[in-house]
Amino acid sequence: MKIPKSIKEHQENLKNGTYTAMDMVNTYVERIARIDGSLNSFITLTDDQAYDKAKSVDEIIKNNPEAFSEFPLLGVVFSIKDLYSTKGIRTTAG
Repeated sequence: MKIPKSIKEHQENLKNGTYTAMDMVNTYVERIARIDGSLNSFITLTDDQAYDKAKSVDEIIKNNPEAFSEFPLLGVVFSIKDLYSTKGIRTTAG
């Protein structure tokens, strides 16, 4: 899957069905699995949570394609540096 160059492009792709939020999460999880062994960029993966959220996002978009105006970052996949405390997720400051 081609990774979009901007949030706007990403949201257009989600709106028009080029791919789903689940597809995007799959793309990133597979990429992490493929290359992170040599990079060691991630300490804790929360892919189960990402899949759950992606499923919810896909439902929201299906039921309300205009939801992006209310939730400007809807469907954006991101990671958080392990310096920030996150409820229920191990933080090592590594």
